[in-house]
Amino acid sequence: MIIRFFRAVIRDGEQEAFKSFFFRTALPFVRSQKGLESVTIGLPHASTPNEFSMLTVWRDLNALKEFAGENWREAVIHPGEARLLKQTDVHHYEAADI
Repeated sequence: MIIRFFRAVIRDGEQEAFKSFFFRTALPFVRSQKGLESVTIGLPHASTPNEFSMLTVWRDLNALKEFAGENWREAVIHPGEARLLKQTDVHHYEAADI
């Protein structure tokens, strides 16, 4: 399985707009993908007031590529969220069987 960690740094003052987008658009879209095993959302914290995150676990690399395309190492950015973003990061990991 592949773990994908997405972090979004939001422009000042756009937290509520991004939170709405995250729950109404991004989360339903990701949840509808074949090969998705799990998804966890991270909301801003006092120490990171402009950051949101999404941790997804995918069945395998092919499932991740079906979602993200051949540029799967990059963030999937919806046109409606682009104006809210200051920065994004995406990291991938192999899930360990423990």
